[in-house]
Amino acid sequence: MERFGTRPLNAMERLEADYLHVHCAADGLARRPAVPVFNGSSITLQALRTCQQVFSAAFIAHVEATIPDEEEGNQLCSPVPHPDSDIDFLRTSLGNALNQAQWMTNEELTNWLRASRLDVFTPPEEKLADIDADSVLGAIGNLQKLLADVDGDPDQVQSPHPFSP
Repeated sequence: MERFGTRPLNAMERLEADYLHVHCAADGLARRPAVPVFNGSSITLQALRTCQQVFSAAFIAHVEATIPDEEEGNQLCSPVPHPDSDIDFLRTSLGNALNQAQWMTNEELTNWLRASRLDVFTPPEEKLADIDADSVLGAIGNLQKLLADVDGDPDQVQSPHPFSP
């Protein structure tokens, strides 16, 4: 096997057993329906923050290890699917904001987030006083209204999370 070499494959060429063939045109982050992360003895890894798969896997592992209730674990681990279109920026921004707000209500999770080298979004404790909670809540409400208008779904504004299972 050529370790670091590449060569084009002729369509008629027989695939040899000692070569590893990688299909580089495959969509590694194909959009899949959001499902509950915790389901009995199964855990379905999904992004909990846009394009942050490693952080999300670590967060899911921490929740699995520290939160014994499956329903509570799923509330804390709302998937934020990978964006596929320009409007998905609004959807992922809303999902990220709702997840972060949920996580910040749990002191143990907030401490874990602050200590995690994978998380650069949780504000340090000394900066919390600088955050205007009303502005954050207003921004979340505005995102929900924008998405309701775009999607033509007025009920979406009432939804606690756009990707809830």
